[in-house]
Amino acid sequence: MSHLDYRKLEMIYNDYNLMGGTNNALDMEKFLAVMLHHLPPPADRVALVRNLMELFEEIDVNGDEDLEWVEFTNHIIDQGMVKRIASLSTRSRTTCPVTSVT
Repeated sequence: MSHLDYRKLEMIYNDYNLMGGTNNALDMEKFLAVMLHHLPPPADRVALVRNLMELFEEIDVNGDEDLEWVEFTNHIIDQGMVKRIASLSTRSRTTCPVTSVT
């Protein structure tokens, strides 16, 4: 998901609206089609499809086999925050070593 910028996300949102119907959700097949359309061509397409399928199952928190836009964006936000927190944590460990107090 590191290949998504704001413009790509907006285009994916437009596809959600176009293909998602009244509940603004995509099933696995539609999700794969949308993501493969918007992601850069991979070196290993089979691996990318497998990873996208796993991602779909991970994000579909309510287990209804439809991925709502809210589920998708919440996942992106959560992952972004995890990366940012991990980055800050790593940076703070390298710049502020802990010394023991005796």
